[in-house]
Order: sequence, then structure tokens, then C-alpha cells
Amino acid sequence: MTSKDIDQFIDELTKKEGVIIRQRGSKSLPTKALNYKNSNVFHIPRLVAEYENSTDFYEFENNYTNSRLNELILKWILFSVRAKLLSGKFYLVVNEGDRLKFSQIIREKQLEIELIVIS
Repeated sequence: MTSKDIDQFIDELTKKEGVIIRQRGSKSLPTKALNYKNSNVFHIPRLVAEYENSTDFYEFENNYTNSRLNELILKWILFSVRAKLLSGKFYLVVNEGDRLKFSQIIREKQLEIELIVIS
């Protein structure tokens, strides 16, 4: 997944009426760092889409290593729980080639994550 693919995805989200898009690293509308209670480890979602009555979280994943898998799953659970508290959903955005391995992880771990595939 290239930065061009990500930019196109963000452009599509911003076309929706009444949505405020927050991006990691943005100076005007940054996303907020999140963590578990009593944890010093913070995770920052790539995108947060704020609608009138809900807030959706988006994270882009290109690949993973088995040594980082537990860390990724903990991050995804955190984003999923936070989205659910705000009446939204958590979306994991992946490449077409990575669809099977990420969907398998989501299914095996029974995570509340919507998978979005871009090519």
C-alpha cells in the first residue's frame, strides 16, 4: 500500500458530508494518543473520522512480523474498544495481497474489526 493509495482513501472519506477527519501527524486536526489504564505505552490511530453521532477509527497495516503480532493485536483491541465507546467502528485497512492473513487473525482472535481492502 503506497502513500498515494492512503491519500486516495482519505480523499474518499473527506467527501462525506458532516465528517471531520483527524490524521496522525496533522498540525491542524491531529489524532489523540490512546493507552490502556495504568500503561505507559501509547498508540496513535492513523485516522479518526468524527461524524455527528459516532466516531470511527482507521489503521493501515502493510505487513507484520510474528514478534510484533501481540503488540498489533493489543493496539487493534484498544482502537476497537474506543470506537465502540464512541458508537463507531474500527477499520483495519490492508492490501489485497494481505487480506487472507489479516482476516484469519481477526477471525481466530474473534476481534471486532471491519477489514477494508484496497488495491
